[in-house]
Amino acid sequence: MAVDYGFFEALTGPMQAAGQIQAQRDQRKMQEFQIMQQQRQMELQQLDKQKALQSQLNTATEAAKMDLYTKNNFSRQKDIDDFRNWHNTMSGWGDIQEVLRQQGSVDNARLYGNLDYLLEEYKAKLKDNPISRRVNKNKASLELFHSYHQDKDGNAKLLTEGSKHRYNQFKDGTTDNWIMGDVKVTLLYTALSSIQNEILKVFNGAEEHPFKETD
Repeated sequence: MAVDYGFFEALTGPMQAAGQIQAQRDQRKMQEFQIMQQQRQMELQQLDKQKALQSQLNTATEAAKMDLYTKNNFSRQKDIDDFRNWHNTMSGWGDIQEVLRQQGSVDNARLYGNLDYLLEEYKAKLKDNPISRRVNKNKASLELFHSYHQDKDGNAKLLTEGSKHRYNQFKDGTTDNWIMGDVKVTLLYTALSSIQNEILKVFNGAEEHPFKETD
């Protein structure tokens, strides 16, 4: 029996077309899945970068804090000595001791020696004492120094011997107001550009969506 090829082609043609459509659908689904996987991988990489940046910041902040404070006191002996001198002469503590001595008791000092006012004034001075203010002014520079210093393969190259020397001078009490100061300018521009690009990638998402500045 002869095969009616015209009938066969008419029958199989739509089946082949349907198969091609299904294959195209499967291919699109696979491409969409691959794009989703790539996007997810990029997001995870950006999260890892963000965590690494935050970890570096936390480490630098902790190192700066250790340069300035111990658990219960200042880290530098000079700050301890200066605070003790200020407390003995300028804090108002001596006035409180004198009133208590003159009045003979806390109750009499409150009634006749204005003790409550002296105590409030003393606490305010203690909270905003000049030694703590001086110490805290160095915190930002110390954090910057440590963030550079711990980045051995990158920003550590920006630190000059002068910056390191001034850091040691601050640590040993030779100077009270320390700023990191000079860095190698050419390397600084390169580092700043690199840091900016990394930050923009983290906050803008995928790399194919560049950051655009607006006026």
